[in-house]
Amino acid sequence: MIALDATAGAALDKDITDVFGLLAVLLVFVFAYFSTLIQLAEEVIARSRPDEQIQRDRLTARVLTLLLLDVFLALLILAVLALLGPLSLRVFSTPPADSNFPTPRYGLWMVDAFLVLMLLAAAWLGWRLFRKRGSVKA
Repeated sequence: MIALDATAGAALDKDITDVFGLLAVLLVFVFAYFSTLIQLAEEVIARSRPDEQIQRDRLTARVLTLLLLDVFLALLILAVLALLGPLSLRVFSTPPADSNFPTPRYGLWMVDAFLVLMLLAAAWLGWRLFRKRGSVKA
């Protein structure tokens, strides 16, 4: 059973603020990785289909590499979400402490939502790369 007293809520708020330091470092890596990957992928997606077979093979290999990097990004996001999972579940199931403004909890909810949106964006980018790979090979 979950404790509903103020000390449990205050302890949870302290746990959240303790995790935010590590979380900031992880999020910087995830966002930097995504911003670099999307720039490279957009450049490749915008290219027209080359006429020569050698150029098509090179473009196909580059698209495949970017697709694999996108899969790695999705796995990285899932790993961060898995690390946050137990704490997020505690936040959703424990009532707020006596605080009038539970900023750490709202911040964690925002981070969870943002990571889910990043995962959706990585899936969208992967889908576009997969389609580009098919159009280059054809």
